[in-house]
Amino acid sequence: MKRVFTVLLLLFTFSGIAQTFPETLPSLSESQNLFQHEEKFRNWLSEQPKGTKGWKWMARYEHELLRRIDTSGNMPTSDVLLKNNREIENIRASYQNSRKKASSWVPAGPYGRSDLFGIGRVNCIAFHPTDSSTFYIGFGQGGIWKTTNGGESYTPLGDNLPILRVSAITIDPNNPEIIYISLADFAYIGYDLYTADRKRNTYYGVGVWKSTNGGNSWQQTGLKNQLSEAINSITRTIWVNPSNSKEVIVVGTKGIFKSFDGGDTWSNKVLDKMSSSLVQHPNNSKILFATAVFVGSIKQGEAGIWKSEDAGNTWRLLPTGIGKTSVQRIEVAISPTSPNLIYAVSCDVNNGFEGFYRSADFGETWQKSSFRGNLLSTSYTTAGGQGFYDLCIMVHPTKPQTVYVGGLILNETNDGGNSWRQATGYSTVHPDQHALNYNPLNNTIYLCNDGGVYTTKEIIANTTVNLSWKFIAKGINATSCYRLGLSEDGSKIITGAQDNNMFLFKNNKEWTNEFEGDGMEGAFTQNYVYGSSQYGYISFFNLNDANKLRTNIFPPATNNDAGEWTTPFVINNKSNQVIIAGGNVHKLEIGQERNRINTISNFKIYSPTRFPQVSTALAVPKNNPEIIYIAKKATPILKQSAELWRTTNNGEFWENITNNIFKESYVTYLAVDNNFPERVWATLSNFEDGKKVYYSNDGGKNWENITYNLPNLPANTIVYQSEEDTDILYVGMDVGVYYLVEGTKEWKPLMANLPNVIIHELEINNNTKKLFAATFGRGIWSTDLVYEKSPQADDFYGMDVSIYPVPNDGKFTIKANYNNIESIQIIDIMGRVRYQEQLQPKALKFSKYFNINNLNSGIYFVKLNSGSLSKTIRIAIN
Repeated sequence: MKRVFTVLLLLFTFSGIAQTFPETLPSLSESQNLFQHEEKFRNWLSEQPKGTKGWKWMARYEHELLRRIDTSGNMPTSDVLLKNNREIENIRASYQNSRKKASSWVPAGPYGRSDLFGIGRVNCIAFHPTDSSTFYIGFGQGGIWKTTNGGESYTPLGDNLPILRVSAITIDPNNPEIIYISLADFAYIGYDLYTADRKRNTYYGVGVWKSTNGGNSWQQTGLKNQLSEAINSITRTIWVNPSNSKEVIVVGTKGIFKSFDGGDTWSNKVLDKMSSSLVQHPNNSKILFATAVFVGSIKQGEAGIWKSEDAGNTWRLLPTGIGKTSVQRIEVAISPTSPNLIYAVSCDVNNGFEGFYRSADFGETWQKSSFRGNLLSTSYTTAGGQGFYDLCIMVHPTKPQTVYVGGLILNETNDGGNSWRQATGYSTVHPDQHALNYNPLNNTIYLCNDGGVYTTKEIIANTTVNLSWKFIAKGINATSCYRLGLSEDGSKIITGAQDNNMFLFKNNKEWTNEFEGDGMEGAFTQNYVYGSSQYGYISFFNLNDANKLRTNIFPPATNNDAGEWTTPFVINNKSNQVIIAGGNVHKLEIGQERNRINTISNFKIYSPTRFPQVSTALAVPKNNPEIIYIAKKATPILKQSAELWRTTNNGEFWENITNNIFKESYVTYLAVDNNFPERVWATLSNFEDGKKVYYSNDGGKNWENITYNLPNLPANTIVYQSEEDTDILYVGMDVGVYYLVEGTKEWKPLMANLPNVIIHELEINNNTKKLFAATFGRGIWSTDLVYEKSPQADDFYGMDVSIYPVPNDGKFTIKANYNNIESIQIIDIMGRVRYQEQLQPKALKFSKYFNINNLNSGIYFVKLNSGSLSKTIRIAIN
């Protein structure tokens, strides 16, 4: 692990350095399993030149997988996932039908003004066949969203789906109430969905789902892919025959399947080739083109372009000259005005540009362009790229010789592919382009990327200034957050987001974009804000400094340690120190730079690196910073289980306290009782039923399994609430938040309004009495702390509230049988307070009429407040 930190230090300190791409990333086929591949990958990374890009996509999802595999390399089948989903929905239903003693969740951000702010990866977009203002977008995380006003506001659909990863959306052109979606994430095919010796994969890929009411509810179609099918569980493109809506085709890694009854049943494969995309002749629904893929990392599939002339019943391979195993992914586009012209772009086995192809006779013959620059990099002269992750193509709607290809940036040719120029740059639209589509209803082009959705009437090529693009995804809360930090007074929040740096909220103003890289852990103390990026690059700046001059604190100046993808650190105000858990544990005075760092452990070197094994979790009691708990990462390839360690004397002696905890798992989080530091809790990320949460009351000498009735999902975070009358634990899992009153053995759901999304971290603000959640795909959410033994809370949460009509247009009446409601707030899906009003006692007892004029259509949350208590009701406004 020499590997990453010199590179990262340069990469994130100098934003203007030249960016290069690697010739090749380490191949999974050269590794025995994911653990070995991780070592090869991180060693490889340390050898790359400064400014190297094109590798974070691999690191991100390697991190997610390593938290969820067992010692046999197994991930859950879709049967397990769907069973858990049904159980969770039953829990939701029983909770909603019972008298609540807890608040509901409400979004809390992030939101901001900047076009480059970044909300998360958008994989796909689908247009309503007759209404240009209505379209749907699908996220790699965060689900499916609908707008009816051209992107001014959005409504989330299917928040209770088993996973919120969407690779494709298709609307029935003859009945727009019928929508098909692919629940999978094609972007990581061949990497995180299959690793050499694993015969099962992650929970990505549960087939095709269908709605018959415009997305209000969803049912699984007859194509019920099993995750035990490994890479073959992934579906991507869905096509509905405009001449006969009962005919539906699904393209995926298992092949191409066709249904003749609207998805209820499916024929045998009409094409037995691992495939990724399908396009239709603009004027003839019988003529289809599909692209087959070769996955170089696992040596499966054969690349090529196939054609059908009978609406997908039979297929034949076209003579493109594309190498079956020298090309991986291919994307195809047809000229709308000259459909004899077909273009294709391909990536090679290193994910860089392989070639641009053209046919002038409906695909019967092909020519490869002589252009040899790299369209998939940030420069035509550099190697590498992310072709299996981000690749798209579109022909101009009226100029058949003008074609656009998207990779990290967008490229343009005006002569059918002979010459090219860059059409966007990192400073014009967000990088990583996944879809480029044209809507003929309003003559508008839509670009989907890792930052959201952009539109333009005409693409004006420029790499430094945005001359044509408009960002239209501001009304979406779909940020993939890793961690969050809260200020003690509740006025500031910081969160780290995948691919979108860190977001800072302070003094009730819009969020700002801070630090760089994939944002991770953050914290506040005094006038400082601390932030971090992948593998433990930690720095801080003074909030009163207008220039936000950052000071680095980790890795150490001697570069003698490394951190996990998300490196844990905490701030202890009693000792005035930052405590960091890398391979070793380090302390540093608040406000000091990294050359003053003090290492207080000496763990054994983790072979074959020169550092100790990285830490995955850290807990320090606020009242005694000499006591420190850490968890070490499990690495089964070296027959090394997870380890838990504790010091009670500031690192002079470390005791292994793993003992009887389930150690064949990734330890995601540790929590300690600030007043009784012998009491400590640990959460585990796995799919081992009944092995999620452990508790020790003697500093780890003995562990008690307190999983009880928690669902069989990874547990990612735990926090402890100590009150005079009640002590409560909160756990965040891959779906949902649950709480346990100490002394009982039943975890209860705390899930009202919360989507089925991964909860990465929970934090409590004791001053505001709020619980915050960082979700991986739906931003930051908050709710009241639970007060199980409070008669006032029982009365408040148990009050009857009626809002009518629902849905409404911003004019509605509220009636509530609770006398002391002090204020009302209307909060949008982003977490912005759009309306608030102080109320007189009993103001809602006999109903009160509200007329709010500035609300776009979408989902809103009516929040009724009384002291520190709040009751939230979700409503729709049309």
